[in-house]
Amino acid sequence: MAPSQAKSDVDADANAHADQAFPSFEADLDKTTVDSAPFPPSGDYVIRDASLKGFGLRISPGSKTWIVRRKLGGRSFRHTLGQYPAMTVVNARREAQKALGFSHKGTPPW
Repeated sequence: MAPSQAKSDVDADANAHADQAFPSFEADLDKTTVDSAPFPPSGDYVIRDASLKGFGLRISPGSKTWIVRRKLGGRSFRHTLGQYPAMTVVNARREAQKALGFSHKGTPPW
């Protein structure tokens, strides 16, 4: 194989991996997890909190956003709580608990 072909193959492999979306997953959302979560080159992914169902962090290129997801009356709702780091993990969890606490009444709190 010629050296130029080898470099081209390596570049193609690197570009193919860069375009793949990060998988969404569940983890304990704490400062260390949030700080170490990489920004994807495109698209977005969600880290769902392991202890508070419906609470998560949506990560897109250059942005980390706290969200709450809940199904009510057969419909799915997603509410944005705020941006990280302007809203800390502690404050986001508190706001998520408030928002999720209202959902049992059958109406979204937002």
